[in-house]
Amino acid sequence: YNKFIRLSKSNGNCLDSWKEDYKLLIKKALKNTNKNVYLSKNPPNTGRIRVLLDMFPNAKFIHIHRNPVEVFASTQKFFYKMLPNLQFQTSDSEKIDDAIFSLYKNLMDDYFEQKHLIPKENLFEFSFDQLQDKPIDALSELYKELNVSGFDKAKPNFIVYIENKKHYKKNKHHIKKEHLNRLLVEWDFYMKSFNYTVPNTIEVDDL
Repeated sequence: YNKFIRLSKSNGNCLDSWKEDYKLLIKKALKNTNKNVYLSKNPPNTGRIRVLLDMFPNAKFIHIHRNPVEVFASTQKFFYKMLPNLQFQTSDSEKIDDAIFSLYKNLMDDYFEQKHLIPKENLFEFSFDQLQDKPIDALSELYKELNVSGFDKAKPNFIVYIENKKHYKKNKHHIKKEHLNRLLVEWDFYMKSFNYTVPNTIEVDDL
């Protein structure tokens, strides 16, 4: 985490190399799509605000927060499904769970510690629930708050996309009681920061 998310300067030329590689990635993406604005959904960048602002002082940031209980359950399901296809050895489920607790805490701690560096007019925060329940309203507010033009032109495309996804069924998440109890202690700050409680849509398993 310190090397590849925080990009610690103690790791030799890692920071400079990362900056150059990231700029090259952006240039390639813009050339490939024939666009002049780069929009990235990149969760690891949640912990890289200071570095990104050093590279792009006028960058705009969108932070979509989600109930931490759902984050844990969703991430756990993803890791359990993905890792067996990428590893040579067997991963201990307890170690995976510990990694999830640690990763989320580090990312969110870095976000809260660094977000004040972003000019107020360049940061927009809203919830996953807002985006899911009233997507057009949420996107309209995003465009307005970040002073981004073109919403009226983009709106028809948003509507078509949303219409195509209206029958999508979300995964039903489960969480072990021991994990929930641990989460409510270790992630208490993040639960309270965004006024979250344990969602009634998640199933808590006693085993």
